[in-house]
Amino acid sequence: ERLYEDFEIFAAKCKLINKYMHWSRRLTSVMDLQLFMYEADHILLYITNQEEWDCLMRKQAYRLRYLDYQDKHFFVTHSTTVKEIFEEANIQENCLSNMFEEIARGDRDIGYMRSVDKSDQTLVTFEVSDGKVRHLWESRNVRLEPDSLEFQWLTRVYIKEKGFELSDKLARYYDPDNFEVYREVLDNAYDDVLSD
Repeated sequence: ERLYEDFEIFAAKCKLINKYMHWSRRLTSVMDLQLFMYEADHILLYITNQEEWDCLMRKQAYRLRYLDYQDKHFFVTHSTTVKEIFEEANIQENCLSNMFEEIARGDRDIGYMRSVDKSDQTLVTFEVSDGKVRHLWESRNVRLEPDSLEFQWLTRVYIKEKGFELSDKLARYYDPDNFEVYREVLDNAYDDVLSD
């Protein structure tokens, strides 16, 4: 009975949110319902005071340009509006919308890595703080694989070009001694793409 009530409340929140923006979530478990209710609350917080949040985000959008970078294969960009944060969270099916307040206030710097060929599809969402990349997520908050082309580009091109480094936690997680990846194979496989 309680679950049914929660679902009805969630459906009402979705209906209200969708009057202002496209927002949909696939419910596959009770845990999803709890997470999406929390996310819906954040979106409703934005909707109730859009002008203030948009003003804050305009200030951050200019500051966040330091994250941007592009070569002929990939590029990194950032949100310029709160609605873009929500759209990104919807596309990536991640918890980014729960962070919109921190992003708009300048407490979190979030960037998106995309392919030049598919510029509307985010490959990786990441956070930078104090010159360190602190989080790397693929869709649905899945950790980025160390042998993926995206990880190789981020670490060998983007982070190097920007003068960033991986946080201590990420450096330990992605330490070559912690996973079985042959560096020679990786070097040869990615040299063509990364040499540009």
